[in-house]
Amino acid sequence: MNAGPLASPSPGLRPRARPAPSGTRHRSNPYHRKIDRPSACPGNRFRGFNRFRRGRIEINFLPYPVRYEHATSLPALQQNHRQSQDRGDRLSSDEHVQERYPQTGEMPGMWHPAHRYRPEGGEMRIDELSSTAFAKAMEADPIVFLPLGACEAHGPHLPLGTDTFQPEETVTQVAKRVGGLVAPTINYGQHSSTLNMPGTISLTFDTLRSLVKDILESLHRNKVHKVVVLTGHFGSVHRIAIKLACEHATQHLGMKVMMLSDYQLALHLEKEICQGLEDGHGGLLETSRIMDIRPDLVAKERSHGEFVDSGYLIVSDPERCFPKGFSGDAGLASEEKGRRINTYIVDTLTELVRANFEG
Repeated sequence: MNAGPLASPSPGLRPRARPAPSGTRHRSNPYHRKIDRPSACPGNRFRGFNRFRRGRIEINFLPYPVRYEHATSLPALQQNHRQSQDRGDRLSSDEHVQERYPQTGEMPGMWHPAHRYRPEGGEMRIDELSSTAFAKAMEADPIVFLPLGACEAHGPHLPLGTDTFQPEETVTQVAKRVGGLVAPTINYGQHSSTLNMPGTISLTFDTLRSLVKDILESLHRNKVHKVVVLTGHFGSVHRIAIKLACEHATQHLGMKVMMLSDYQLALHLEKEICQGLEDGHGGLLETSRIMDIRPDLVAKERSHGEFVDSGYLIVSDPERCFPKGFSGDAGLASEEKGRRINTYIVDTLTELVRANFEG
């Protein structure tokens, strides 16, 4: 939306205006506007920060648009950003939402409205950038993260998007640390054992391979050379389809691609977290991770699920291997365990990315 007929001066060159007499415009600052009551503030047209002085509002225009409903003082925004940096890379669920979505709608993709471009080590979502901002970001030859999720049954206690929330959270945290870009998530995968369970939406092997292949080719046309493909679904056929697409990108396009599942890294802590108990699909590890990422989506009543081995028999109803839709003791899951697993995954993946792309 157009910010108005008046063009803003360059940052740092605009003189600081003193309060003007009521009903007048400041002579030394043509961008000063006086508004007698808040209800008359044209916040959707003249986007700026407001200050309350002597019972009235003054609008000091900035070199970028800001919605009136999000208006606050520039020093306060900078202070909030410094405080968010002091909290470290790991954020709680509520803090993550507040930190990730403060966009004004006029400059999507920016981590904070007090900064015109992302701060060092910040993360940006490709789908929230304009074409111009994306081209600008490509000049730094960034690492692009491609998360793959799934819409799959994980028992009565976990959401269908379990395999989507986990890789999205992981790549968001890692991208913030290495200064990468996050591509839009592929929310579907290939499923066999849970195919006939309520809520599972599956792609065929060829469809998934072609989808990932096409996305990597499109990223290559956009001058992306380094990609991390992270899948939350751990199905063997699913991962083979993705791997074939990644091999095509490395062999025929010359791209540098990492491909793995965050569940592979979570298994490093299986003995420590599960303490010898068998765990599996929708069990202790996954439930704990979702309790840390999206606790609002985890049911309070959780039980133990058994896995019934088919003995290498190819069956037409593979869901019978999961009578309850999951396996493992979800009742032992906790947010603390999930935070331990998620932190380990983010730390380990960050080290792998830096070793493969920055070394």
